[in-house]
Amino acid sequence: MNISMLHVLLGEELLASLLGITRQDLRRHVVSPHTLTGQTTDRLNLLSAICHNLQGSYTRDGIRGWFVRERYQLKNKRPIDILKGDWWPRDPDILLVLELSASLRER
Repeated sequence: MNISMLHVLLGEELLASLLGITRQDLRRHVVSPHTLTGQTTDRLNLLSAICHNLQGSYTRDGIRGWFVRERYQLKNKRPIDILKGDWWPRDPDILLVLELSASLRER
């Protein structure tokens, strides 16, 4: 899933927050994907995998909501709270979010 597809699926505010970039930078990347940096690309790829896992179980609004609801499996944290700040796709907490989304795909 590319940045334009995630932009439509998640919306500008949520996607920018999850990527850790400004909305202005997100708009620039949507128009010119080649401007993405390494860390943003890595985050984008992880978010793409998470959203891909969720698509079979949730609508677009449901996917957006999934990121902002507390999850028992994440010690009652919201995915958006874990996917903020200076995170990397291989961080243990980030992998838990990915695993949680993958568990929904397996249903």
